[in-house]
Amino acid sequence: AERPRRGPLSALRTASPRRPPAAALSALRTASPLVRQGRLQTIEHRLRGSQRRRTGLVVDGDGSDAELVWSCDGETPSWSRAYLGYTERFRDDYECLVRRGAHTHILRILQLPVVSAAHRAEASGSSDGGLSTGSTVWDAGIVLARYIATLPRPGERVALIELGAGTGHVGLTAAACCPEVVALVLTDLPTVVPLLEANVARNAGALPATLRAAALAYRWGEAAELLRLRAALVELSTPRSPGAPAAAASALRTVCLGGDVLYRAEVVAPLVCALRALLLSAPGAAEAVATEAYLSASMEHCPQAVADFVKHARASGLAVAQVPLSALDSVYCSPGVVLLRVVRP
Repeated sequence: AERPRRGPLSALRTASPRRPPAAALSALRTASPLVRQGRLQTIEHRLRGSQRRRTGLVVDGDGSDAELVWSCDGETPSWSRAYLGYTERFRDDYECLVRRGAHTHILRILQLPVVSAAHRAEASGSSDGGLSTGSTVWDAGIVLARYIATLPRPGERVALIELGAGTGHVGLTAAACCPEVVALVLTDLPTVVPLLEANVARNAGALPATLRAAALAYRWGEAAELLRLRAALVELSTPRSPGAPAAAASALRTVCLGGDVLYRAEVVAPLVCALRALLLSAPGAAEAVATEAYLSASMEHCPQAVADFVKHARASGLAVAQVPLSALDSVYCSPGVVLLRVVRP
């Protein structure tokens, strides 16, 4: 089970998992002045009773309508990090238990407000109020990680590529649960890569002994960086045993992951571009880099971005479908989180 740290805002989550009282909101403003205004506004909306029950978001795609089933009305799961404060978001490690076979391991994910001076400059120019929202763990990432851990079949060889990995929590959690995962490539902007490298190193003991992992810079749509990603994937997934058959390297299921990457409209076009580059065969390439992709999105953040993504991904030649809520982990699921499967037609 996830083990959230207790901090100044723990009482807020404990007092009412569904709707924090006005007194708790006042305490929030006093105890955590660095909490982003957007989060305060979300809580204020709930205090006013506008729970925004929005289900069945309809989007256009390929001449037909498709429905995404979701709801932001209901109890917040006990494992949710929705109301955590600055310290729990950016100063404390995020800890979670993972089980692989008969053994249990603890992942300790480093979270930071900013990764470096270059990252600070990058964050200050964003819409996130000077904080890097990518360098902390979000609910949609937790849901995605636990679902991906159920995908590999016994005896299968799987490689994972995480896009916009931030802390690397999604890829590391899924890989730690599955002995079938033989290669893990965590990608993000160059300024975030040091955080990914740190989390790979500090959690090496919890990962399968056969796993090879790397952190790489990949700016969505950059052709040169895609070539480096492809080369790294081949190297990491090639069996190291001298007696391994050559064909084993090609018998690989490669899956792309994106945890809570659809958080604003500006990311839609670059993400579609990246997925096309990964899922569709490039000119002169024998095969595509990956076979499928899974994205998760918290619908409270930016539902329009999710709708736009489905529309534009389909228009660009990709097939997009929602993973049913019933298929997700029985504990780590939420009707407010949508999980999408993206494949080539």
